[in-house]
Amino acid sequence: MMRELTSQRKKTVLCTIHQPSSELIDMFDKIILLADSRTAFIGSKDAALAFLESQGYPCPYGYNPADFLIKSLAVTTNDELSSRRRLKRICDEFSVCDFAKEVDLEINYQTHVGTYDVSFEIPSRI
Repeated sequence: MMRELTSQRKKTVLCTIHQPSSELIDMFDKIILLADSRTAFIGSKDAALAFLESQGYPCPYGYNPADFLIKSLAVTTNDELSSRRRLKRICDEFSVCDFAKEVDLEINYQTHVGTYDVSFEIPSRI
């Protein structure tokens, strides 16, 4: 149903999913990853994995990508301070990457024009 809304009716669908399976995350064209109340990534699942790898966090071979994304962006209770530093570093890096700047420009443009169209292209690589 969501695929029909997005492809045939040209609608944008936003939903929140807590701990999605890899099968479910593969159904989405674009994802927004949040960490510690900040945006850690916006784009495709594969681009998210590439972005985290560029930050020094590669997904181990054979590891469930959805589980890896969740684990990489979670605060671990036994090492909370280190986790929060890691998340700050990831979110800071995303906030200054070229794609994040493009998203900000698009949102500002659409806000000032009065219409909001989230159909802008998300680059495959960041």
